[in-house]
Amino acid sequence: MHKLSSLRCEDTENRMIAAILDDYDSTMEKVVGLSPAHFTTKRRMQIFEACNSLAESGQSIEMINIK
Repeated sequence: MHKLSSLRCEDTENRMIAAILDDYDSTMEKVVGLSPAHFTTKRRMQIFEACNSLAESGQSIEMINIK
């Protein structure tokens, strides 16, 4: 497991979002404490929050479901 203080690099943030969209459960098991505050843009924060909301409600996380 990895602890994250921040994801300061745009490329790193984009890769994290891609990993979450690809396999939410596996990605979230590998990182501890990831939150919207770790992202530097409002858009990426919103995508992360949308993924969390979908996961909490038991819905599949797919690009079509992310608004």
